Amino acid sequence: FAPEALESNFTAFMDQIVRSKPSTSKGVYIRNVAISSSMGPGVNIDITPYRTTGTER
Repeated sequence: FAPEALESNFTAFMDQIVRSKPSTSKGVYIRNVAISSSMGPGVNIDITPYRTTGTER
């Protein structure tokens, strides 16, 4: 996969997670995110730019 395609897929995924937050939910909805391959080590992702949906970034 090209890096641009991976970034696009991850951004779409995070946008959907942020949009699906219940309106009655208070506080921080996503605290941290880590991704990994099936047998590889996890890599922490800086989610600061993903805390709002794409149109608000």
